[in-house]
Amino acid sequence: MATGKGTNITAFLEKHRDRYPKEASGILCGIWVQRLHHVGNFVDAVRGTVPSEDLAIIGAYVNGGNLQQGLLELGNMVKRMDECKKATKTTLMMAFVMFLIFNVFVGIQAFMVLPQLMTAMLGAIKSSQFTTLANSFFGGAEIVRTWWPLWLASLIGMSAWIIWSLSNYTGRFRPWLDRHILFYQIYRDFNGASFLAALSAITRTGGAQVLGLMDALKLMGENSYPWLSWHIERIQQNLIRDPNSKGEIFNTGFLSKASLYRVQDIAEYSQLSPMLAQAGDLIMSTAPAEIQKRAVSLRYTMMIITLLTMIGIYAGTYAMVYEFKSTIELQTAFF
Repeated sequence: MATGKGTNITAFLEKHRDRYPKEASGILCGIWVQRLHHVGNFVDAVRGTVPSEDLAIIGAYVNGGNLQQGLLELGNMVKRMDECKKATKTTLMMAFVMFLIFNVFVGIQAFMVLPQLMTAMLGAIKSSQFTTLANSFFGGAEIVRTWWPLWLASLIGMSAWIIWSLSNYTGRFRPWLDRHILFYQIYRDFNGASFLAALSAITRTGGAQVLGLMDALKLMGENSYPWLSWHIERIQQNLIRDPNSKGEIFNTGFLSKASLYRVQDIAEYSQLSPMLAQAGDLIMSTAPAEIQKRAVSLRYTMMIITLLTMIGIYAGTYAMVYEFKSTIELQTAFF
């Protein structure tokens, strides 16, 4: 597109479609070409086939009359964050595996080990002779066997809600989630940096005046998803209340505390558009390391908690067997 200025994007999509007819990218280009013939707008053509976070950026550049630059900026952002995403996914997957192992361990205890142990104990002593530890373990196993479908459904429901809420939930607890929960922190940092980078490019064409920023925010808001729209509206409100402020208007929670301070510091000595570009670039370069650090911390925390809990269950089972053995020995000695 850079070398073929003035050529309609459909020509590039058709070429890629014809070159890679059986690959995913070629098939996707074919879908976009079909849609472009009907809607004539690239944003509407790709809607539903790219993440809503990316659609907001593409839409802002299209409305600003610079689709080529928008695709280039978006591609650079994706490439720069890809390595961090892979590392984060690996870390989170390991944490998920530990959680899965823990659930399997609890299931084996509840469905196999404890029922057999209870049968063996009832063959030698009365249930009234069970110790508090034994009653706790057998009662817990009964709860697991009875309610495991509800537990499984709740896990699936919670996972689905988290995925949905990342881009859609803007309720009273969202600021707390963005500050304290890793999934939301990652989402905030990725999309906060992308938003600043896109806003910078748009204001470069609209000037560095307050009106240029308001127009850029409006363009970003037209195709944005609920989480980003929520922050854009709050930025606009801050700008209306104090038109002369700079970095303070971005204090809405879409940036971490450290990133916000960086934006405010840069804004003291820079015009709007260069400030946004520099801040977005700085966040892009620092966020991956910060996110990965938090992900590794989560992995080790879950590993320690899981191992300690499993050791506790195993030790409790061993103690229960020891108590049972002591009771049998006492009865034998008495009779």
